[in-house]
Amino acid sequence: MVPKGTIEARLAPAISAAAEAFEEAGVLGPVSAGCVGTYGYEKAVGTGIVYCSVRVYPMVVTVELDDWPECHQRQRVWMSFDAAAHRVAEPGLRRILSTFRARLVTHVGMAAVTGL
Repeated sequence: MVPKGTIEARLAPAISAAAEAFEEAGVLGPVSAGCVGTYGYEKAVGTGIVYCSVRVYPMVVTVELDDWPECHQRQRVWMSFDAAAHRVAEPGLRRILSTFRARLVTHVGMAAVTGL
C-alpha cells in the first residue's frame, strides 16, 4: 500500500502515512518510523505542474476495514511487490517496490515474507 499525501504539520511523517493509509485504503497497523526510500513525481495542479517529493514508510497491515473515507473513490488491491512495481508509473517508486521484498527478507527472514 503506497498512499500519498501531505505531511500534517502537527504529525510525525510516519503518523501522517498511517492516516493516509486509513483514508485511501481502509487499513490500520503500525508504521515504521524509518523511511525506506524517497522518490519524486510531477503532479498537475490547476493549470500548472508541481513537483512532489515522497518519502515511503512501510506499514504492517493488521486490520482491513470494509468502509473507509475514500472507499467509493478507490479500490484496495493486494499484490506482490513485483506486481506492484510493474503497475506503478513513477520510476522511483518502482525501484523502492522492486527492492523492498529483499530488504524484508534480510531483516525479518524468509518465513515472514513467504508469498509476497
